Amino acid sequence: MNKDEQLIENVERLLSEVTEDEIEHIADVLSELNPKDMAFDRLFDGKYRIVIDFPTLDTSTELGQFVDLWKNMGYTADWSKGTVSGERVLRDASPSGFADQILSMSRGTEKEQFKKINMKIGKWLAKMLGYQTKYQALRKKVADFFAPAGYEARGGFTGKQIIKALGGEDSEDFKNYYRLESYIYMMARPDEEAQVGFPPQLASVPPIEKLIKYWTHNAAFIKKNIVKAESESGKYSIIITRHPMDVLRMADFENIESCHSPPSRGGSGQYYKCAVAEAHGHGAVAYVVKTEDLLHATNTSNIDSAEQEIQDGEIFGDTARMGGAGFDIMPVSRTRLRQVKYYDKQRSGGDVATYAEKNPLEGVELAIPESRRYGAQIPGFVERVRQWSRESQKEQMEDAPTMSHVRTAEGPLKGIDLDQFIKFGGSHEDNKIDTLIELLWANKDMTYYGTVDQDTNTEDSLDANLMGSLIDQYQDETNDIADTFNTRMRYCEIGGTALDDDGDGVYITLEGTMTLKWPKIEWKSLPNKSRVEWIDDELNEFGMSWAELSDIGVENNNVVMTFKILPQKLQGYGGEEYAWGPDRFQDFGGAVAEECDDRHAAVKQIVDYFCKREGWMEGGAIMVLGSEVEGGEFDFSEWSSEAEEGYEYGEMESVRFTADISIAYADINDALADPAENFRGVNEETAAQIAESRQFRIALRTAMVTPAQEEVNKTYYPPIETSVQSVSPTEVYIRIEYYATGDDPDGLVEVLKALVEHWDEEYEIHEVVKKTFIWAARQAKVANQAAPGELSLEEQKLFEVEDMLRIR
Repeated sequence: MNKDEQLIENVERLLSEVTEDEIEHIADVLSELNPKDMAFDRLFDGKYRIVIDFPTLDTSTELGQFVDLWKNMGYTADWSKGTVSGERVLRDASPSGFADQILSMSRGTEKEQFKKINMKIGKWLAKMLGYQTKYQALRKKVADFFAPAGYEARGGFTGKQIIKALGGEDSEDFKNYYRLESYIYMMARPDEEAQVGFPPQLASVPPIEKLIKYWTHNAAFIKKNIVKAESESGKYSIIITRHPMDVLRMADFENIESCHSPPSRGGSGQYYKCAVAEAHGHGAVAYVVKTEDLLHATNTSNIDSAEQEIQDGEIFGDTARMGGAGFDIMPVSRTRLRQVKYYDKQRSGGDVATYAEKNPLEGVELAIPESRRYGAQIPGFVERVRQWSRESQKEQMEDAPTMSHVRTAEGPLKGIDLDQFIKFGGSHEDNKIDTLIELLWANKDMTYYGTVDQDTNTEDSLDANLMGSLIDQYQDETNDIADTFNTRMRYCEIGGTALDDDGDGVYITLEGTMTLKWPKIEWKSLPNKSRVEWIDDELNEFGMSWAELSDIGVENNNVVMTFKILPQKLQGYGGEEYAWGPDRFQDFGGAVAEECDDRHAAVKQIVDYFCKREGWMEGGAIMVLGSEVEGGEFDFSEWSSEAEEGYEYGEMESVRFTADISIAYADINDALADPAENFRGVNEETAAQIAESRQFRIALRTAMVTPAQEEVNKTYYPPIETSVQSVSPTEVYIRIEYYATGDDPDGLVEVLKALVEHWDEEYEIHEVVKKTFIWAARQAKVANQAAPGELSLEEQKLFEVEDMLRIR
């Protein structure tokens, strides 16, 4: 029995899989179409189906490269939780830091800061993106500085050049340049055992954005399946088929439904019609199957042998339908291959479409893989199909028509002439065919001219009753899509309503919301209504213009903010306010999931910062103070200040204020003189001990904090550190440092700020330090005596306990 006869014989059996009316749309193909007349006969070498391997963790695949990236950097990945952890070394990358490092190594006293990282992969990538964005901007500033002189760096600029371009070693740009470089290398420096260079995927902004997009799209699958994939590298295979029934049923399986599903599965007639057109010999479909199922069903031991067994009849079954067919193999994911032909420009006379219609047997055929996959979102699937397609059609791709429109100094710039290409089969596109052709070539240096034409003759001639009640069908699909996304998403929710467009079509309204919650205890007050709308402006500055605050209130001891999602502002949705079919509604859901739900932490961080800065939430005082210090707005003559930023946007690790005071021994000893006792007085030996004593530190803090507490009406005690910078035969130099951290309450930061403002006169600071030092020296002289108005021993003990209990 030949292949044509086998196809005809299978028609009756296939009725149990697709309804009788639906099978009529393809019956003529099954009974009349010769395999040689079907798409891609040269590529398939006369076969209906080809089986290729799918090594999901091979480093040639995107998934394998992603997994390998973390291993090479020396991280331990917990894929089930989506986290990476590891101990990293932070080294100062600045010229002075590098010199210190070399010097300390030569002395055998190398100092390294060890940091333990344990964070979500998405957060890690977002942090690296932030570092590289700022770092690359500074690198560009350096390059732009030297550009007018015609200087181009070979292998990078020198330290002196960077100092000059960024305004000197004391400039913030210079400090940030090497601070960012230090953190980038701390986070991403490869493991020494990996013997690889710095990961190119992390060396600039675009590849990091690509990694973020990859993780966003594939995180759910990777978390669930990576452990099995690592131990079962041959778990999946790919069946690439041009069999009409396989193509017709591209969306007729459980978990692989789409806009192309037949009406019996709730599909809309408009795009099912497209699937029927593809089945009329114009397309192919790639299905992912479990290798074990394929070998078991065919009773073979390898995929090459299995390929020989699946050439005739239908091979895919469906438990949702009565009966079974063929080998009853169940696909888990699929993507399409579109039929495209290119033609000789001279022979076509410039009118390629007319020439192709009159000469259907001419033209060079190409199978162009789609980028979109349906069913299980298995990473690397589309890339593997595209790799096979590229390798199998190398000769056809090399002979593609080219032209030159742009001339450069080196000569004409050649590119692919897309005007000589025609796409056949169904008209619906998940992605533009021009874009898919560029992805197949994967040549960054290639230029593409013109536009691919579309031949819709097959689809246009199909029975009009394939359409149906589109509004009802669209609504059912919309509801199913919304339910799927809403089940998966944690912070966002979508919905849509199918409506008549008062023409010949149907459109779907788009509704989306994001809900964020905070424990009420974290809030001082609800936002001021006159300023709350500024939250939208804050998010807009960070590229989140899709968010529009619609409501804020208290619910179950939580402060709840609700944002309306504006679909026309989503970067991945093309500026549209409506969906013109369920597939576009699916895209809307994907854009919301990727840009909104997956980035909820970034949205919440920005809102956190804004609300804290406005004083509505606890924790904003140190952010404001740190920003003022960094911007030079909070600057005093007697205090040097330093603010250390945290990892997150707006976060401050600490703010510190330092003052240096000198105390003369003569002033101390005059105050302590007592003729009745043999007291030698304070000298070089005893001054340092007193200055660094706990008694001195606690008494000084009390004396300096008290007026600040009274000014702000708060009773917090900012922590203090005292140290001796140097001693001489006549005086002692004491450094005083007050600080606050990101974990401290706003009240403590307010007291700290008031303290610095109050004690900004050299004479006043000197007097309070001298007075306290004299008291501390007296305590060393008479241990059980407290000076009038100063700390008693009992009070000292209380402050010692308070200091020990305080979490720093």
